[in-house]
Amino acid sequence: MNRILQKICILIGLLYLNIDAFAQTDIITGVVYDESKNVTFPGVTVMLVNRNNLVLTGITTDNDGKFRLKKTDNAEKIIFSYVGYKKQEFVIGTRKSFEVVLINGYNTMDELKIVGQKNPKADMGFLSIDKKELSSAVASVNLEDLKNLPVTSVEQLIQGAAPGLQVVAASGDPGAAATIRIRGISSISGINDPLWVVDGTEVIGNDYKVQSITDFGFSPIGDIDPSDIESIDILKDASATALYGSKGANGVIVIKTKRGKQGKPEFSFTSKFTFTEVPRTIPMMSGDEHRIFSIESYGNGTDDGSFLKELRGDLTRADAWKYNNNTDWIAAITRKGYYQQYNTSLSGGGERVTYYWGVGYTNQYGTTKGTGYDRFNNRFNLNYKVSDRLKISADLSFINSITDKRGQTHPINEKGLTDFTADEISPMAYAREISAYYPIYSRNGLDYFVDRADPVSVTSRYNPLAIIDYSTYLTKSNRFMASTVIEYKILKNLEFRSQIGVDFRESADEYFLPGYATAAIAGEALFNAGMQTEGHQLMINNSNRLTWSAFSKKNHRLTVTGVLNLTMDKDNSTSVSYSNGASPQLRASDASAVVASAGGAFGERRNIGTFLQGHYVFKDRYFLTATAKMEGDSRYGKDNLYTVYPAIGAGWEMSKEKFLSDVKWITNIKPRFAFGITGNLPNVLNLYDVAYATGTGYLGQTYTYPSKFAYDNIKQESTTEYNTGVDWSLFDNAVSGQIDYYTRTTTNLLLQETLSSTLGYASQYINFGSVRNSGLELGISALILKGDKKSLRWRTFFNISRNRNKLLSLPEKFDAAAFTQTKDGFTSKLQAGDVIGGFYGYRALGVYPTDQDAILKDKDGAIIYEADGLTPKRMRFGSNTGHQFSGGEMQYDDINGDGIINELDRVQIGDANPMFYGGWNNSFNLANWSLQVNFQYQYGNDVINLTRKSLEKMADSKNQAKSVTDRWRKQGDISNIPRADRLAEWNYAASTRWVEDASYLRLKTVSLSYDFDKKTVGRLKIGIRSMSAFLTAYNLYTWTRYLGIDPEVPITGSVNMFGIDNNTTAPAKQYTLGLRVSL
Repeated sequence: MNRILQKICILIGLLYLNIDAFAQTDIITGVVYDESKNVTFPGVTVMLVNRNNLVLTGITTDNDGKFRLKKTDNAEKIIFSYVGYKKQEFVIGTRKSFEVVLINGYNTMDELKIVGQKNPKADMGFLSIDKKELSSAVASVNLEDLKNLPVTSVEQLIQGAAPGLQVVAASGDPGAAATIRIRGISSISGINDPLWVVDGTEVIGNDYKVQSITDFGFSPIGDIDPSDIESIDILKDASATALYGSKGANGVIVIKTKRGKQGKPEFSFTSKFTFTEVPRTIPMMSGDEHRIFSIESYGNGTDDGSFLKELRGDLTRADAWKYNNNTDWIAAITRKGYYQQYNTSLSGGGERVTYYWGVGYTNQYGTTKGTGYDRFNNRFNLNYKVSDRLKISADLSFINSITDKRGQTHPINEKGLTDFTADEISPMAYAREISAYYPIYSRNGLDYFVDRADPVSVTSRYNPLAIIDYSTYLTKSNRFMASTVIEYKILKNLEFRSQIGVDFRESADEYFLPGYATAAIAGEALFNAGMQTEGHQLMINNSNRLTWSAFSKKNHRLTVTGVLNLTMDKDNSTSVSYSNGASPQLRASDASAVVASAGGAFGERRNIGTFLQGHYVFKDRYFLTATAKMEGDSRYGKDNLYTVYPAIGAGWEMSKEKFLSDVKWITNIKPRFAFGITGNLPNVLNLYDVAYATGTGYLGQTYTYPSKFAYDNIKQESTTEYNTGVDWSLFDNAVSGQIDYYTRTTTNLLLQETLSSTLGYASQYINFGSVRNSGLELGISALILKGDKKSLRWRTFFNISRNRNKLLSLPEKFDAAAFTQTKDGFTSKLQAGDVIGGFYGYRALGVYPTDQDAILKDKDGAIIYEADGLTPKRMRFGSNTGHQFSGGEMQYDDINGDGIINELDRVQIGDANPMFYGGWNNSFNLANWSLQVNFQYQYGNDVINLTRKSLEKMADSKNQAKSVTDRWRKQGDISNIPRADRLAEWNYAASTRWVEDASYLRLKTVSLSYDFDKKTVGRLKIGIRSMSAFLTAYNLYTWTRYLGIDPEVPITGSVNMFGIDNNTTAPAKQYTLGLRVSL
């Protein structure tokens, strides 16, 4: 390996060989010995360099340790180097022969462990700034305490690890992405996800344009191996994100991957094996309980024995095998999950070249059958110091992944591929809904039980195991990322840096459901139905930075940075949906009789930006940073081609003032203030184009008309943010932290307003409206117990964040319908003065115990009668002639007091935004033992529990939760569950009955590790430098009052309708055993 690396170094050096180097003036010869001086040293790199240390020519010593090379006119020095040995450097002068001894220079390197740096930097992507001089809100994630976690993605890694960062998993299934919010929601029609930057270059983000049938989204860094990551910084306020213009409006997450370090080659290997428990589930009725319930609900409380004879336990019937079972369908489709991770890396290098090569493999089986994730990743980072002035680095990364999603919600529904009014095909939902009295297998025991026309229950056609085992549902993805950086020191105080980065991602989805999986027949949309998508997206970034240290004196220091960046982002994808192929073995679209839909998309976006930043330091205690970014984008309207984003920040290191010099317990304290403006580009397709459509007019004549006009005057949404914060460190850095208060107001929201029908258009887009986010963030680190090798050391980090949003204004003719979302009766609205994320419905007051309790009474308690004066008036549902409530039915709050429960009584009944959230991480060390205990929490957010609604509404023949066995049955019963009545839609209306507080405190991680001492690993005599073993428990316990499966509910979907629990897989308990070895 050393020889290969040396030859690579020489080859790279020769690429920059000055042409004059070929002008022969003399021959230099010599021999190299090892430190014993008795043995010659083959393979040593011998280089001639000029006065700027630029490599002119080079060679390696032969098997006898000898070398011979031509001297060039401008050669000043000769250098001898070999990895692991001290470099020898000599002035050539008139010498023509050299006899050199190389000495091992790394005898003590194994004893050295870098634990920090004097002035740690905050990685801003385009540039880095000393953290002590920061005036912006930037949080760094401590990865050292998270290295033992059994996670496959960076999102899982950073959950609860930094203030102001909200991470919510979309699902507990393998390969699922997460939703990330930094300081709330600032756009209604735009993107609210942060920008990701990896090693200084932007990567494809959550606006991945390729059409996909995946149901849990694309993660921009989900396929990057966490073990390859060196550091993560979170840029939160507009002063920090102004460098990125409109792309950084929602915050920026900056990742720096690992790079090689000078020294002996180091090979490391990490292996993790994780066992996953089946997540907690909602207890369901048994087959016997479901038969009794079905009879009761079908007869609405009465039973004359004339109906549903199949369910009355008569074992002499020919179909008794079908209706007398107690099947646990949840247990049938779940399993113990596991996954294994293997990571290797090779790093090292000499004075000129350092390298890092990481290879990883992850294989994961989910707790739901038909779910899995398989990933192979490869990363190579190379740094080459050509001379004291010129440095080059190159990064290459390739990731291949396959995700099995048969056990998740399928991309079609019960009526086919394009009808979105029917129920989804979801194995997990079916496992809860299919009647428990049905068997898993048919009577012969060879096939799954699937009956398309059973008269007893509509669920007989959808056997979840048959759907999982017979279907195909795969997502395949390849990703290639590359970056090259050239750094050149023009003058002592002037540096130039140019970087070009490429991010290419291609993906393909393959879905097929054969007709026999649901007993579909030819002609039906579910008969041999399939979908296929494929596409790619390519992003190319080029950034050019010029850094000028204008002056650096005792009391004054000014650094000016200018950056020009160019971005090209293009995508191309196709999709096709089809059905009714002649055979289930012919699964391609060209073998199908019906093509339900076919489409494609192509897009290209270009962006140019330039920013100028000045960073001034006075007396090493006063800091001022000013930034101005000008940006042009192809998504800007013709009337608004360019935008300028200004930002300014100031900080004051008070601890260096005389009035605090005697306060010994204050190590440092720095108040800071920042102001900035960013923007969010429209996320509407073809916004600036005129669109045409065809129609049929008089006497069937067709015509063409402009269906949409171009919005040339549309501009970006503008966000103005103020941030005030304090960084502090006390008691000789034993306690440190930061606190931030911010307000960010977004104006010029891209909304729709209604137009007069005489104009020929129903609505138009307009920049109008504003929303405000404000909040408080606190992060505290403390060394509770200092400890040493024989006593306990305890270090803790606690963070808490609170964000509140408010919609301040809307257009006068705001098209509310365009932004109103409805899900199973629940509605979201956008109203000035309300929050984004609220939902509306009825206030449930419980169940009427008796018929008398449903009679209306006035404020004095007197009965209200109908017009005849004799009949007591009852509460009605829907209208004044609607259903009359009685005992055993739901009771709702009559908001307007008119005796009718209808739309006028729907109010805001929940808010999906948490009041606060955060994490608490603890690290304990004693001798060679380490214990990591991490908590994650969230408080005050409401969730619509549609999973529980589907299992307690008692509206059809589907199985129900065991909780409905406590339903109301007779007059006077006190229950919070109404009587069984299949036709009583008023009993399961959208109301607070299904809205729950999803606050929780989760014991996220308990990880115990042991570092073997050097004497122990030395006895193995296989060259091991260090070795550690660890045992980690993940998602160990959750404290919550939430009645659903898990309170961490996805916040995916519409920006104003999120926080819905709808049969997603919950995060599971995981137990990991791991080993980490370094050679």
